[in-house]
Amino acid sequence: MSFEWTQRVSVKKGGMIEVCVPTLPEGSAVEVVIRDQPVALAHKRTFGSAKGQGHMTPDFEEPLEEFAEYR
Repeated sequence: MSFEWTQRVSVKKGGMIEVCVPTLPEGSAVEVVIRDQPVALAHKRTFGSAKGQGHMTPDFEEPLEEFAEYR
């Protein structure tokens, strides 16, 4: 069974960290990696960057044929 879980936290210098992991079967191994540098995001998200990439059909508000029996 493969399981991947990520939890990001910020710790002040000299602080403590508490990591909660899901219940795992006995004998399972858990690896905790502490990095001294934050992981950089690939790019900063920009509000409105997807503008114009989506569309709605003119009949969007019309009832669907599949649900005619429920009307």
